[in-house]
Amino acid sequence: MKKFSMRVVLIISVLFIALGSANVSTAQERDTTNKLPEVELGSLDTSNIIAEEVAQEKPAEVEQLEEIPTTDELMQNPDVLEQPVADSDDTDLTVVSSGDFWTIYRNTVNNEYSLCMFGNVPSSRPTAWNTYLNRIKHIEIEEATLTGSFASYFSGDYFTVLESVKIEQCNLSGVTSFEKAFYNSGIEKVIIRDNDYPTAPSLLTTQYMFQLCRKLSELDLSGLDTSAITNIYGMFQFCSGLEELDLSHFDTSSVTNMYSMFSGCGSLEILDVSNWDTSSVTNMNRMFQNCTSLEELDLSTFDTSSMTDMGMMFNGCTALKSLYLDNFTDAAIMTDMFT
Repeated sequence: MKKFSMRVVLIISVLFIALGSANVSTAQERDTTNKLPEVELGSLDTSNIIAEEVAQEKPAEVEQLEEIPTTDELMQNPDVLEQPVADSDDTDLTVVSSGDFWTIYRNTVNNEYSLCMFGNVPSSRPTAWNTYLNRIKHIEIEEATLTGSFASYFSGDYFTVLESVKIEQCNLSGVTSFEKAFYNSGIEKVIIRDNDYPTAPSLLTTQYMFQLCRKLSELDLSGLDTSAITNIYGMFQFCSGLEELDLSHFDTSSVTNMYSMFSGCGSLEILDVSNWDTSSVTNMNRMFQNCTSLEELDLSTFDTSSMTDMGMMFNGCTALKSLYLDNFTDAAIMTDMFT
């Protein structure tokens, strides 16, 4: 509906003429209360009046809000609250759930789920993740501070379809354990690099950290400070998909146990453990057992002065052709060391 208003364009002389024709006497009819005089407009000449159409402003449209789903509906369909990712170059991502230190995204093209963590990350998994544990394929932790024990944190017992984990530009000083962190998972790629340790590292154990990660093929641990670790045994046990591994940067000066560390890494062809300080190690039992693709191994820097058990250390290494043991000394137990 449009409304119209009349604009009266009159000069003062026209007004006086109109008032004169109505026989109005301004002197006699003046109201002492200063009210405007009553004027008979019946004979008013309106020929000079211009009508102008004024567009009526439309009332502001109120955006209809979507009905908020009930808790039961959320449990049955957790993606019901998906929202596009704001300020992102990746327009294919939508937010499906979020919390104080985490956000879960879904890629609308390939339907893959990813988990991003930031800020202060505790060592306990929120129950809100439970619905997505069998969907999340990728985890990225960036510019975060991790504190506590992350034992079994990413293991296949929880993240059943996990393929990659990246931990970059994080403060890892407060992490005390990565024991079984990726145990028995289908993980293919793990990147832990460019991290910060503003205080002395608290990490004491990485035992069985990647045990039974049979699909693991890409691994970068350059951002993992191992200087305080004492137990490193079984760390890569049965990582049968690994072909190359450079751990020359590892600080093993505090390590006492390397039992079965690379046992069952049947595809491992290149292994760099040069520069390792093994002066405190007492157990290397089965350390390289069944590394059936390993042809050359340089352990010339190994100090075995504290060693008590090297039994079956190279057992099953059927392809091994070159082995450098320059500083090895006898240990109490050397049973089946090379068989």
